[in-house]
Amino acid sequence: MFSIASTDSSTIQTIREACHMSTNQFNPYRKRLILKGLIDGSQRGHVRLILPLFKEFILANVYQD
Repeated sequence: MFSIASTDSSTIQTIREACHMSTNQFNPYRKRLILKGLIDGSQRGHVRLILPLFKEFILANVYQD
């Protein structure tokens, strides 16, 4: 979630690169987040956070080394 919130781009490729994941590694997580209603994956090749102010919450409360 931190990589989705911290990248300026909504493209899946950019987010995967920020996570250091391949497509096969990233897809299960993407599907889970879509099913839980946290991200919108309706536009091919892009994802976005659905909940208002969730990006700000993630950035303020997740510690990244």
